[in-house]
Amino acid sequence: MGLFSCISGTVNIPEEFADDTWRLRYKPFNHFEYLRFNSEAEPKGLPSTLKDYCGM
Repeated sequence: MGLFSCISGTVNIPEEFADDTWRLRYKPFNHFEYLRFNSEAEPKGLPSTLKDYCGM
């Protein structure tokens, strides 16, 4: 995923999509921070760096 998308800035889920019943499932996504996280996590052998980076 990190190689095929390039978004500058941070992507946020609009807050109106979340409330007390439906909470957000993913934290804000920053493409360049994800690439940095992925390069640091790769030697650690994490099974899913995208899920580890975006999951809450």
